[in-house]
Amino acid sequence: MGWPTRATKPRRRHTGTVSWVKTTLLFVCATTATAYQVPSPGQQPLVVDSNGAAFHGETNLASISGAPKAAIASSPFDDAFRALVADNLATWHVPGVAIAVVDGDLAWSEGFGTAVYPDKAVTPDTLFYTASTTKAFVAAALALMVDSGNYSVGSGQQKLDWTTPLSTILPDDFVVGSEYAGRSRDTTTDRDHAWATARLTVEDALAHRTGLAGHDPSRSRRYGLAPDSAGRNATVRDVTRSLRYLPLHTSPRTEWRYCNLMYLVLSHAVETLAGGQWLGDILHDWLWQPLGMSSTFLSLDDARAAPRENVLAQGYYYDTDQDEYVGVPHMPLEEVSGAGGIISSVNDYARWLRCWIDGPAFSSKGSNSSTADVCGGIPFQRPSLDAVLAPKMFLGKSTASPAPFDAPLAYASAWTTGSYKGHRFWGHSGGSNAFGAEVYFFPDDRFGVVLFGNTATTSNMAELILLWHLASERFGIPADERYDWDARFRRSVKARAARIDGALDRLYPGRAEPPLQPSLPLVDYTGTYHHPAYQNMTIELARKDSGHKINSRNNYEVAFTAERHDYTWPKLCEFVHVSGEYWLLYTDMLYEHSGNFKSYGRAWFEVSAGGRAHTLVVEFWNADDDTVEGVIPFSRVDNGET
Repeated sequence: MGWPTRATKPRRRHTGTVSWVKTTLLFVCATTATAYQVPSPGQQPLVVDSNGAAFHGETNLASISGAPKAAIASSPFDDAFRALVADNLATWHVPGVAIAVVDGDLAWSEGFGTAVYPDKAVTPDTLFYTASTTKAFVAAALALMVDSGNYSVGSGQQKLDWTTPLSTILPDDFVVGSEYAGRSRDTTTDRDHAWATARLTVEDALAHRTGLAGHDPSRSRRYGLAPDSAGRNATVRDVTRSLRYLPLHTSPRTEWRYCNLMYLVLSHAVETLAGGQWLGDILHDWLWQPLGMSSTFLSLDDARAAPRENVLAQGYYYDTDQDEYVGVPHMPLEEVSGAGGIISSVNDYARWLRCWIDGPAFSSKGSNSSTADVCGGIPFQRPSLDAVLAPKMFLGKSTASPAPFDAPLAYASAWTTGSYKGHRFWGHSGGSNAFGAEVYFFPDDRFGVVLFGNTATTSNMAELILLWHLASERFGIPADERYDWDARFRRSVKARAARIDGALDRLYPGRAEPPLQPSLPLVDYTGTYHHPAYQNMTIELARKDSGHKINSRNNYEVAFTAERHDYTWPKLCEFVHVSGEYWLLYTDMLYEHSGNFKSYGRAWFEVSAGGRAHTLVVEFWNADDDTVEGVIPFSRVDNGET
């Protein structure tokens, strides 16, 4: 094992694909809970079953030596909690969830429900996509790089640190917005883009304060010259270089704005600093192997090749019309990388939490042999961990404390931080096209919880209800003082649906009635339009028998559709005519029809004097907060032939 050096190693595997799966609704519960007391060096792990009886034996959640010992505690997974889990899985339509709790010297883990229909139950070793909880590992790898002093940037005179500009690490690749043609609602300037290119730092990217919006629809699995969307696989370098074609949302460092793209830039930076070594190997060698996280991967193929006990969960969405779960294809991870590409188990993540709780980040001893042992000998240094965990930006514009927290939530580097009933915490959510993850720890209480589930969005809702229940039980919060997370999420779902249903009136409040007709026959608008960051948008006439309809609640007539199969989040786009050349755009996932990913935007065609539709302009909106992501011009590339 080597700590941060410039040695180059080959990439291990490439990702694959999986076939479509459709199954009927079934609920299975695995009820065996185990807890693990940290042994002395060389001692077999002490296993505690759900009744509190202790015995020595083999376990998949092996201990990490060096942590202090405490009396055996009872399992938090009692009958009442199991009933709560079953109720929430049924209410939020989640097939299964795995949970691990780190409490003092013990770690309890259990699986509930179904990993793969019809009969594979969730266990603590079941593999799930952990999505954006991956980001904390990128931050930890950068902390090791900074601490090592082995990495120089620019002319070689400056050591890597948190204030290092990204452009000094990636001088040819990291350019922000220089090629973006300003459109309406673009509130930034060329000066902002030039400043961002020259001065945005490693820490700015970690803290989501770059001024760049999410632009998740720009993430493609394939890159190549238009109109060839079946080109080569995307790389983190491709994504980094695409930033020159994207507008800033706000001036840098003025607003917190979540941006997965910047963690792909950081992935490219880490790999570049490490001499071209693949991020999956870096994380394995520097973090996962020393922590004993043997079931953690940054490759779908690696996860599929895991030992038999590490079943890879199938992701699902719930079809309300058919009253059944429908399988969603596993997402390839090549271009997801450090933004959200990990597949792991809650047993492995319990080791990760133990390192944060009892390691040098919060130990009064700082960095010494005992705290390093908790982290498997990883040479973390307290100053860099402090830099990772320090708050950087408030999550909202209001300074009011959001219920149920004691103070405004803030974002550190790959962690959200706040206080609940006097208990400090750091945590992060993760969501992919069919999975949800929640990872939280309360260092002053030596307490942490990790939960993984196999639906998008609704997993996170069920997990957060369970997480805050466990925390409230642990801290002795009276029942009448606990926050109603279920009611909050129901309000959130209802409000989001209302935003989607009301998009036409909000986005086009002064539209002509009756509407003006398009200037061209509809078939003349069809064809392939290209943007160098968003890649291809191929417009087709809508088929009457197309099946899934995004705007089914409004039932507007759809004129055009575009299926974007090659995207990280494969999308279906529907165009509803508004007036003249203006259209209302609805988007949703191609293979996940729960409605949790529905969004909207404005679109219009630009037509030449000769009667050719040469440009499609799309104003993408974020349905979560009803804000503009960016105005993106797609240029026609099929010579106008129909």
